[in-house]
Amino acid sequence: MSTGHYHCDMADEMPGTDAYHALRSQALTIDLAEIGAPPGTVIFGLLMDTTYSNGTATLAAFGDGTVSLYLSTGGGILGSGRHEAVAVAALRLLVVAERYLAAFAPSDADELPPEGWTRITVRTAQGRLSVTAPEADFGYGRELASPVFEAAHEVISELRQLQEGPDPDPDPGSGPDQDAGQALPGSATPLMAAAYLGDAATAADLIASGADVDATDEDGYTALMYAANAGHDDLVRLLLTHGANPNACDNDLSSPLMFAAQHGHLDILTQLLAAGADVTARGTHGLTALGFTRQNGHDRAESLLRKAGATD
Repeated sequence: MSTGHYHCDMADEMPGTDAYHALRSQALTIDLAEIGAPPGTVIFGLLMDTTYSNGTATLAAFGDGTVSLYLSTGGGILGSGRHEAVAVAALRLLVVAERYLAAFAPSDADELPPEGWTRITVRTAQGRLSVTAPEADFGYGRELASPVFEAAHEVISELRQLQEGPDPDPDPGSGPDQDAGQALPGSATPLMAAAYLGDAATAADLIASGADVDATDEDGYTALMYAANAGHDDLVRLLLTHGANPNACDNDLSSPLMFAAQHGHLDILTQLLAAGADVTARGTHGLTALGFTRQNGHDRAESLLRKAGATD
């Protein structure tokens, strides 16, 4: 594997270098209360500094959805977390960092790493933790935190694609997943991100660490709703096994059963029904789970729900 594609090209002369140091300092000092992360959050932000021959690139991602790339030579990409692909990649980065937290050590270092080196700093309620190593060591998998480095570069890749030209806004469509299937809001927890991404290993680690399986985001979505909507059978099984409520409702009174029914996820519907999901529940949109199967032409799912007692 070559580390060449990790290089962040920067112009030699650009205005705004003072702004770089101010933004980076703010990212290193902002506290948990200012971010507004949900209770129980372990990592509420991450910075990755990589120094090249002509300057340093700093990626900053926070649990409130703020994602930026600062360049010490001036310029960068600010406030891109509202874009779907960037938001999902950034949330995945925080999930991965939490999984590899053992690779980090307490550190209050503010200085930039030397040329050819990368420092990854995570912001936690207990203070800063960091790991510093040659960029090549991270890139070639020679560091325990290499998966965090890789996840950070996935965010940078999404930022670059956005800079080249963002995709048009998706058709919001209709139904309970109009937001859950499109992007994760800033209030999403790491467990929701893991459920959305289908990362069962991370989800299991988070649950073992005490994550609230029924926590809700600003739209009322739970991790179970994200998993049911995305079709991740194993995540649904894991969440139900650990007590996730199959009848939780979002702000529109949509249930996990409705999220699964809209996409015809048969195995998930079966799991939810076995866990006691209410087939008669109706959202403020006027539809039941059965209504969603009929609306979207999922005949097998409709048959399954009817056998479970659903009626028109």
